[in-house]
Amino acid sequence: LPEIIKRFNAQHAKVRITMRHADPPQIIQMVLTGDADIGITAYDPPKIHDLIVLPFRQFQRVLVVPRGHKLLSLSKLTLKDIAQYPIISYEAGYASRQQIVKVFAKEGLEPKITISAIDADVIKSCVEQGLGITLLSEVSCDIDRDPNLRAISVRHLFEPFSTKIVLSRQHHIRQHVYDFIEMCAPRWRRANV
Repeated sequence: LPEIIKRFNAQHAKVRITMRHADPPQIIQMVLTGDADIGITAYDPPKIHDLIVLPFRQFQRVLVVPRGHKLLSLSKLTLKDIAQYPIISYEAGYASRQQIVKVFAKEGLEPKITISAIDADVIKSCVEQGLGITLLSEVSCDIDRDPNLRAISVRHLFEPFSTKIVLSRQHHIRQHVYDFIEMCAPRWRRANV
């Protein structure tokens, strides 16, 4: 989103953006009440007539560990390998956490979630401090920004997940909102929305 917001601000200098972190039900509620023009979530929103749900982007998950962690030496990770360590995750209401827990449960495993947060930077900071490991979106960990962390591909263990843009049918959508949506996902031009 930061790159998209930068482009958007260049075209719409008079529009002020406020980003709020919330759990998925809160995001849906803010959109339905008009407290937010759009919501972006990995959660599959409930089928409500007043919601417009636009698939946005697919992401892979990566296992994020501190530099030098034992898991870096394994040639192919298993869920059992990951389950041996404390896991730092998003709070229980977040789709990402729910999806991860389901994958472990299918294998008869329960991840040891020891710390929960709502922000990827907080989660990464805990990992950097050696408090556990985490599973995040591939775009959440960048070796240049996070030199003390390493990301390990786990695409063989976890399906990609999709983020969605959520709008309300009951609220007027202004042109700059359509422009923002199109910057996020070019296929969602105003006519398609």
